[in-house]
Amino acid sequence: MSINFQVIKEVDMVGGYWDNFVRINLTTNEISKQSFSDEDLRNYIGGSGLGAKVVCEETDENTDPLGPENVLTIFTGPFVGTGLPNFGRYDVATKSPLNGLFGEANSGGTWGTKLKHAGVDGLILTGQPQNRYIYISTTGISAYMTPMNSGARILLK
Repeated sequence: MSINFQVIKEVDMVGGYWDNFVRINLTTNEISKQSFSDEDLRNYIGGSGLGAKVVCEETDENTDPLGPENVLTIFTGPFVGTGLPNFGRYDVATKSPLNGLFGEANSGGTWGTKLKHAGVDGLILTGQPQNRYIYISTTGISAYMTPMNSGARILLK
C-alpha cells in the first residue's frame, strides 16, 4: 500500500507544519493521512505534545503495551528542518511496556530533518509489525513486506 504526496514547496508549510501526518497500520499495510486542527497544533506544540495527545486519546488502562492496539508516534516539531541550531530532533511516544503508562524518547541527528524535508510531520504507527519496512521519499510513503527475520525498518530518501 502506498500514499503519494503532491510536490511540496517551502511556501506550503504554515506554522512550521506541512499538515502531513501519516498513519500506518502495520498489520493491514493501510496508509492514510491524518490532520490536526490549528488549535491542536498550538495547544500541543511539537512532537512531545502531539505524541502525548495521540497516545492518551488512543490507549487506555486496558491497552496491552506490546499488543496491536497500542500506538507508536514519531513526530517532529515546528522548527525541525528550518536550519536553526539544535532543531533536528524528533519525539517517539507510546504506552510503555515498562510501567504500562505513557513513555517517550527524544532524539537528535538528521532523521527528524530528513522526515520533515520529505514533507512528513510525523508518523502514527498502529497494528502488529510483521517483517515490514516503510519507505519515505519526497513523492510518498510505501510499506512493504521484507524477507523473514530481517526486522522492521523505516527508510528515508
